[in-house]
Amino acid sequence: MPITSVRFTSNTGGDDKDHDTGVFLRVYTADQRTLIASIDNADNCDQCHYDNNTTHFINLGINSPALTQAQCAGFVYYVGSRANGNDNWDINSTSIDIVFDDRTDLQKASGGFSLNSKGSTLVWAGPF
Repeated sequence: MPITSVRFTSNTGGDDKDHDTGVFLRVYTADQRTLIASIDNADNCDQCHYDNNTTHFINLGINSPALTQAQCAGFVYYVGSRANGNDNWDINSTSIDIVFDDRTDLQKASGGFSLNSKGSTLVWAGPF
């Protein structure tokens, strides 16, 4: 049962994500040896501002589509951001949903955290 999609969901808290702050995501197998899915610099555009207390979705690129559900069980993920200058993004919650071709899925969620990118530095949180 190959992977058909990997989707990230975030709920922004009391400090928004600026339109020109990119989102970076990495999803690994439990042993962190195999990259399942990833994306770099997502939602970095004029229309990509995340208002306070809003929910947003990002579809990731699948790096290892042939992995089975058993191989993905216990997966971990990292969330990163890089501002164009400075941006503190307050996140209430995040989740990753990995969907397989038989329509089964694996999900994992995190609680709140902040990503504070200063001077256009890429910062990471995780593993979750």
